[in-house]
Amino acid sequence: MGTFNMKKTKFIVIKDYADRGKTTTIWMVFIELLNAGARVIKFFDTHTKESNYPTLLPDKTHRNDFIATLKWDGKLIVIVSFGDVEHDVKNALEEIMPTNPDYIICAASIRYWARTTWNLFEQTYTNLEYERVCFWSEHALHELDEERVKRPTVEAIIKYMKQ
Repeated sequence: MGTFNMKKTKFIVIKDYADRGKTTTIWMVFIELLNAGARVIKFFDTHTKESNYPTLLPDKTHRNDFIATLKWDGKLIVIVSFGDVEHDVKNALEEIMPTNPDYIICAASIRYWARTTWNLFEQTYTNLEYERVCFWSEHALHELDEERVKRPTVEAIIKYMKQ
């Protein structure tokens, strides 16, 4: 991978164990950014291979992993909802890094921490300045309770990005 002239990128890492709602939390952040006026520059659903994106939180069976680039409040934001498959993460980083983002929002499974977006970034781009903040993905026991349980995490992420 090449060296890029980057400003200080801020990583927002949503972490938890497998199947605990990281992707749902990232979807909620994406929708919240859209509602706050973010403009989608690029969107790619890794399951359907389509570039169409919903403007409301999809039902649980349609919350596929995705990669998106948004412009919000003068900031370039890249969202990578997947984070556990090393090959996919490496490809995403190669695509992301030349864009010089202000924020990278990504998922990290604790079980596979060594292969996550954040860890691969840290190992590959040792010459760059960056900042990392982690948020836990709160787990809802029932799908109907997801909005209430995850909302504080989503709001904390948005508040952090407004600083």
